[in-house]
Amino acid sequence: MADSLAIVLDLGTTSIKGAVFNAESELETVFRKQAPPVIQSGERFESDALEYVKLCNELFLSCLSTAKGNPPLGISVQRSSFVIWQKSSGKPVIPLISWQDSRASGLCRNLSFDRECLREMTGLWLTPYFFAPKVGYVLSEQRELRNGLEQGELLIGTLDTFLIWLWSKEKVFRTDSSMAARTSLFDLSQQNWSKDLSQLFGVSTEFLPTIGRSEQVGVDLKHGVKLQASVGDQSAGLLGATRGKKGDIVVNLGTGGFVCCWIDEIDGVEHLGRYQKTLIYQDASSTCHFALEGTLNSIGRALDMYACQDCSLDADERLTDYFCIAEPSGLGAPFFRDDIKLCFSKAIQDLSSRQVSLLVVEAVIFRIKQILDDFDRISGINAVFLAGGWSRSLAIQQGIAQCSPVAVHLLQEPEVSLVGVARLAAGKPGLSKSIRVEASKESEYLRLKYVGWREWLEELLKS
Repeated sequence: MADSLAIVLDLGTTSIKGAVFNAESELETVFRKQAPPVIQSGERFESDALEYVKLCNELFLSCLSTAKGNPPLGISVQRSSFVIWQKSSGKPVIPLISWQDSRASGLCRNLSFDRECLREMTGLWLTPYFFAPKVGYVLSEQRELRNGLEQGELLIGTLDTFLIWLWSKEKVFRTDSSMAARTSLFDLSQQNWSKDLSQLFGVSTEFLPTIGRSEQVGVDLKHGVKLQASVGDQSAGLLGATRGKKGDIVVNLGTGGFVCCWIDEIDGVEHLGRYQKTLIYQDASSTCHFALEGTLNSIGRALDMYACQDCSLDADERLTDYFCIAEPSGLGAPFFRDDIKLCFSKAIQDLSSRQVSLLVVEAVIFRIKQILDDFDRISGINAVFLAGGWSRSLAIQQGIAQCSPVAVHLLQEPEVSLVGVARLAAGKPGLSKSIRVEASKESEYLRLKYVGWREWLEELLKS
């Protein structure tokens, strides 16, 4: 029997997954565990970092027990979540602070600097969801943490850094370029930490891990396994869905929604509108690859809240004069408005549950249409690939297909992030199987309703 090609872990927000990538470049049995609950208190979103690592370890051992030979490990990681821990013991001194956490909103509003310069350096707009403002806020509130970092008693990092530190027996303190590029501390042109940005946010570069490539990592971990790939989760999804062809788009719908389009141009951001330029990964030759990114914040929470799993584009449930925003954490890229959150244009108490569900689904479809139209205008698009748990919704599939300017395909492999990091770890690029989504005639009304939704959104944005 041929050796396995890789063991892979996907460190998500709501679930953690592991699998073995076999000699046929396919995932074997996928092991899953619920991630520790993220506890929300106002703008705070926190969970138990040690419990998270414990579950990762259990999944890793399950995969190791079924793997053949001694395959390398690849990990994909939720971006911007971070923890601070004791260097001597590896024990966290704060909870794992989620990427969803927005307690740094005030800090972002009050920073005085050239925001266009920040975007030129990082490819990102300033939001409290990124690592730098969150860390800056926490260190300003808890001086003892800053003192511990300055004295070398504490370490700080995103989930990949924490896990690698522990599993390398406290020898390796590193992250990869795709994770570093989501911190708002990474200079794209220099491909390193920026001292100017570190001073802006009050997060010294001395606190931060070494930045390495995403492929052929070569870090020795416990159990004799070598880490060969480490990358952000959305990067893994893009790598799992396509071969990196300019204009190919992945719409990844899970806890959050991410619309990523491969681009060739990496110099300047002025032509990108208010979208973000994302560093997808740094390959074995140290070349960086980029994509354009739009975001929908925390849509999974809204879709769950209104029981949208079985929603359909049924004519009987349509409401032509009701509109919705389906982002509980505030509008994501290109708007970045944390003051405009999940809401409806009119009171919904007299509507049926199915009607409300459809309004929420429509809101997701309309935001994706708006992003796709913008991307087509900015750089041109070729094809759209749907991935993530909520891509399995027939209503969402058909709605996007109806509204998209190009063909829409549903990826048949549901665990696209696992596939993407597995290919990176094994050095086996490929193209995932997909089926074309046919737009239902029942969804034609969406194109007409979208016009009204955009007009309503424009009025909200003026407020």
